[in-house]
Amino acid sequence: MKKVIFLVFGILITAGSFFLSSHISDHRITESFYQAETKEPAEQIKKVALTFDDGPNEEYTPKLLDGLKKRNVRATFFLLGKQVEQYPELAKRISDEGHLIGCHAYEHKDLSRLSLEEACRQITDTNDLLYEVTGHRPMFMRPPYGSCQEQLPEKTEMIEVLWDIDTVDWSLRNTDQVVKNTLKKVEDGSIILMHDEFQESVDAALQLVDALEKEGYQLVTVEELILD
Repeated sequence: MKKVIFLVFGILITAGSFFLSSHISDHRITESFYQAETKEPAEQIKKVALTFDDGPNEEYTPKLLDGLKKRNVRATFFLLGKQVEQYPELAKRISDEGHLIGCHAYEHKDLSRLSLEEACRQITDTNDLLYEVTGHRPMFMRPPYGSCQEQLPEKTEMIEVLWDIDTVDWSLRNTDQVVKNTLKKVEDGSIILMHDEFQESVDAALQLVDALEKEGYQLVTVEELILD
């Protein structure tokens, strides 16, 4: 009789241990699954593109390139064919140092006031020139004044890129004001319009790079911003 009692007691202890172990194991699995499901997503990197129009400029483009190289930052340069023709070595340096080159037409004319044929020629002549100098044909265009015929991008098989923030650096000619105004407006995905024709613009651009990186922004080219 005692043997039977001990046998039953042993079975009950074994069953209880199994149940408790199973319950704890299930609890741990459920808890691990819940934690995995509720894990916070990785923080998205904020990106912004600095763009420069009207170059290359013999005096100021090299200073800007030096500053960007020191900071390991790439920008986008919308070049005028007339300037490329005059300073081909600068256009090649821009390309060789990893910056993106876009077309800004041959001359700084309002393309919307030209015939479609002439506007296309302003773009294609510049693209041909850039190909000769850099070995690359631009994919992106920015018409002077941000104005062109609606059919122009399709006719030239290019992507038109305008801007979100116009720093008006060419008019202000004030480094501190340009930096202050831009930082007030900038947000993830902003395309900033500047020029590499003035010392104040170069200084402002490099100060913006430093300030934006401190705020967690990554400086990228227009291509990286739009197509990535």
